[in-house]
Amino acid sequence: MCRGGRALAGGRAQRRGVERSCEASAALGGAATSQIDPPITNICLGAFLGVLFGSVEIGLGVTLAISFAKIIIQSLRPQVEGLGRLQGTNIFCSVRQYPVACRTPAVQVIRIDTSFLYFINATFIKERIMEWLRAEVDTSNEKVRERVHSVFLDMSNVVNIDTSELVGLEKIHKELASLGIQMAIASLGWQAIQKMKLAHVVDRIGEDFIFLTVGEAVEGCLTAHKGSAMEF
Repeated sequence: MCRGGRALAGGRAQRRGVERSCEASAALGGAATSQIDPPITNICLGAFLGVLFGSVEIGLGVTLAISFAKIIIQSLRPQVEGLGRLQGTNIFCSVRQYPVACRTPAVQVIRIDTSFLYFINATFIKERIMEWLRAEVDTSNEKVRERVHSVFLDMSNVVNIDTSELVGLEKIHKELASLGIQMAIASLGWQAIQKMKLAHVVDRIGEDFIFLTVGEAVEGCLTAHKGSAMEF
């Protein structure tokens, strides 16, 4: 009996140790998840509270509601971030996610992280792009061209674009041109390019400033800028 009792007590102790290890792992995993993607943490927390205070169905309903809300918010306010080049490569990535990425002098590369450019996010995207430029360029400075002479919009994530956003791109192009800054577009999908051609946006921006990749855009514009500088 004593041996059986000791074995039983030992088994309980092992189970408690395993449970504590699982709880610690879950806590660490939750902390890591919250650092990587806070919206995912909100979805998990919402599902947990829904199941805890309601039922499984309520938890699933809360999860779906939060997920749809996240999609709508991302559509209304897509992320606009600066890109840098990884040294020794022709790869451009987010400087926020990869601090080792280096910015190209006198050049600003901006990526729009959304699949659809519609009227619901046209104004927000335009304002965010201009905010990025205001942070890099002092518009009161007469030597603004010497600081930033080219802006590249990476649209690799864009699948479709509507008329209002085409007008927005033209406005951005005009504002940058008034500052002596050339705008170029890179990695845009074929369907979106066709819409830009039909709306004559490509003609206004210039076919020479529509590129397949960001690397080609940067190299091409830097070469053209050096050539024009040598002429002067």
